[in-house]
Amino acid sequence: TRTEKELRRFFEPIPAQLAVADDWASQGLLDELEDGRMTSLFAPVIGEYRQISALSTGDADGVGFMLLRESDAWLSRRIDRRGGGQAARWTRWDESGDEVESWQEELDYDPRTRPWYQLATEDLENEADEDRTFWTDPYIFFTTGELGITASRRIRNPDGKLTVLAFDVLLHDISELTAGLDTSPNGFALVTDMAGRLVGLPRDSRLDETDEQKAAYLKRPTEIDLPVLGAAAASFRKHFQLKDGERFNLERGLSPDNVPFRWRYGGEAWWTAIKPCQIERGPQLWIAITVPEDDFLAELKAGRIYSMLLAACALAIAALVSMHLARRYSRPIQRLIEQSDRLTTLNTEKVEAGRSEIREIALLHDAQENMRVALDSFAKYVPSEVVRELLAKGEAAVIGGRNTQMSLVFTDIAGFSTIAETMEPAALTEHMATYFDAMIRIIESHGGTVDKLIGDAIVAFWGAPKLDNSHAGNAVRATLDCLAQLGRLNAEWEASGLPPLPTRFGISTGAVVVGNVGSPGRLSYTALGDSVNLASRLEGANSFYGTSALASSATHAEAGDGFCWRRVDLVAVKGRSKPELIFEPLGLEQELTEAELGWVGIYEGALDAYLARRFDEAIEKLQVLTLARPGDRSAARLLSRCQAMSETPPAEDWDGVSRFESKS
Repeated sequence: TRTEKELRRFFEPIPAQLAVADDWASQGLLDELEDGRMTSLFAPVIGEYRQISALSTGDADGVGFMLLRESDAWLSRRIDRRGGGQAARWTRWDESGDEVESWQEELDYDPRTRPWYQLATEDLENEADEDRTFWTDPYIFFTTGELGITASRRIRNPDGKLTVLAFDVLLHDISELTAGLDTSPNGFALVTDMAGRLVGLPRDSRLDETDEQKAAYLKRPTEIDLPVLGAAAASFRKHFQLKDGERFNLERGLSPDNVPFRWRYGGEAWWTAIKPCQIERGPQLWIAITVPEDDFLAELKAGRIYSMLLAACALAIAALVSMHLARRYSRPIQRLIEQSDRLTTLNTEKVEAGRSEIREIALLHDAQENMRVALDSFAKYVPSEVVRELLAKGEAAVIGGRNTQMSLVFTDIAGFSTIAETMEPAALTEHMATYFDAMIRIIESHGGTVDKLIGDAIVAFWGAPKLDNSHAGNAVRATLDCLAQLGRLNAEWEASGLPPLPTRFGISTGAVVVGNVGSPGRLSYTALGDSVNLASRLEGANSFYGTSALASSATHAEAGDGFCWRRVDLVAVKGRSKPELIFEPLGLEQELTEAELGWVGIYEGALDAYLARRFDEAIEKLQVLTLARPGDRSAARLLSRCQAMSETPPAEDWDGVSRFESKS
């Protein structure tokens, strides 16, 4: 499994980089295939992925380009066979991409005759092959004379002209991978093609020299001078009952009953496992692992007698200890001690300890059980994680705080007063219990601390009491998961006759003071600061923009990659001198469709035009958007503002900042 994982890690970047090159071509970046541009584009790719030894291109006219990695430089070659010419222009580049020298020579080379080109162009009418990666069988490279395989792909420029682009992979590099795998002290791994020929050599000192390696490539395991490998191959054929010259049939062969299989050589037992490795968009290969049994069992066999003696001694000692612990006082007292230890960390789970017949211990048991019930009730009123963290640090609960960077989330249910008026108190309480349980579970699963519940609102923060270097990203993920869960719950509630609970989220990130606030007799572990107020105001701003979640620019910057956002507006926030750019988190990158990304781009383009006073341009974009998304209140509001500005242009000192009243 580890060998297969390493092979996938080795080969999978190659088709991905071919796809990147195809994208470059479709954008016109490779129109002329100019030497300097090709070198500047592909030298970083080949330098990053060391398994790629060279790049080659070729088209139907016989025009080709090659870029080859040398030890401390780059070598490129351009050849043009149009008109029957054979002149090749060579250029050597330094590591910085600057030309060092160039020369020309006559060269009997035509890219159209190379295996990678012919394989990619043998069926040009097949549209399914346009995005396919073609892998050649192993062959000798023209320029270096080394053995390897080549991955190629058709690429087209904006005019539709076809070029084949290919990456070379040396068998030597595959062998470095297999030889470096630490299967066991005396075991080895190898890789063959589907015909059973070696393309990744096993680890063996007799294959350390380059000449020995070259001689071993593309031979079958029985054809090279490694006795253990030959014996393993012979045992493989015997195990699968293969006749002379008969090739292994995958459909009838591998099953849990015969892989891996055990065999003997030189008086030792060995194990061999084989597996086909079909790498996505990669070559088809076989993996074989062979290890001596003693690598795993030698110590166990040598220590068998000692283990039996040790087990006997341990059994005798355990019997004596058990008799001692079974005495009347020890066992129940020990259980009470363990329960006390759990209670010191607010672990109030009930553990059946058994009631002792001794009166004093029974009374102590009852008193401790009463304390456990009281603490269990108390823990539901306070953030238990905060108390556990303070206990773990040995800190007393005293007034005080510390400055730190945190992310905060405020939530509020839209129209909750109306919902509350239509329901009986008991039904409303049960409905809200289901809602709070779902939201709090998600928040805590992402490392958040629920600060307080204010009516139907939730206040939560990330970064305290435990340090969280990814507090912004975790706050955004929790918000997205809460919205997704609410979508499911609201559908279920409506189907059962209960009112849905649409919720708005405000997210902010910044410096706050977090700690114990209150009086000496009554404390609250909470956060104070401008970022707290901003999260509350952003939650309220959702009603103005028709959104479900809004985040500050600091949250957007700190959340990291992996999210899709919409830049909603530039707003003035009460209590702040500078305007705030606010964003709507839309989901994870892989979750949004091209259509959704498209309307986000239209909206942000309209917002940029609005802020730049190009109101007519913004109106044109927004009219298209509002027709496609008539329910988008933020787009409708921006359109209304643009139309007003177009009719009555703003003053010279107009800054484009939106101003609205939001709850504090």
